[in-house]
Amino acid sequence: AGAPECFLLVRLGSFFFFLSAMRPRDGEFCIKVVVEKTPRLRITGLQVRQSRHTVEVHKVKPGLIEEWNKANPAQAVFVGDQLIEVNGVSGPTTREMLYQFQADERLVLLFVRKDVYSEFITI
Repeated sequence: AGAPECFLLVRLGSFFFFLSAMRPRDGEFCIKVVVEKTPRLRITGLQVRQSRHTVEVHKVKPGLIEEWNKANPAQAVFVGDQLIEVNGVSGPTTREMLYQFQADERLVLLFVRKDVYSEFITI
C-alpha cells in the first residue's frame, strides 16, 4: 500500500492554496502546493539553482511562495527543497518544467525534501 495523503485547502485573502503532503519514501517528505497567479501577484518569488535534471530552491523572495509560507508555516517551502514537478511535468529535463511557470496561470508545484525534522527533548 502507498503512503497516506493529507489534503488541505487554505485561503489567504483572495488566494486559495491546496496542499497535499505525503511520505513517498523513507527519509523524504513531499509537499504539493497549488497557487493561482493574480493581477496583483504574478511571480512565485523562487530563486533556484538549476542543473540539467534538478531544480533546487536557493532563495524564497517576495511572491506567491512567500505568501504560501506565511499562511502555512508548517508546510513551508524551504531553501534546499528540490522542485520535481510543475503542472504534471517532471522532465526529462528541467527546461520543460520551468517553461510551465510562464505558460500557466495555475501552478501545481511538487517539492521533495530530505526529512531533517527532529524534536529536542530533555531526558
